[in-house]
Amino acid sequence: SGVVKVEPNPAHDFVLIRFANSNPNRTISIFNSSLQLINEMKAFERFVKIDINDFSNGIYFLQIEDGKSAVLKKLVKY
Repeated sequence: SGVVKVEPNPAHDFVLIRFANSNPNRTISIFNSSLQLINEMKAFERFVKIDINDFSNGIYFLQIEDGKSAVLKKLVKY
């Protein structure tokens, strides 16, 4: 899926996801620590900035799918 970085991590107000390439089929799903889906978005560009100000402090999981594969990244919000 070409994920390069999720930063900063831990994060407070936003997180930046950086990909190796653009992909029109990419979907980012955000789950809380109970694995409930709390947000889902398409990510067409190589950089995606996600506002997490409204998230409670804790652990989240970012699932990034591109139609062929999926990766799971852990995100800590403080």
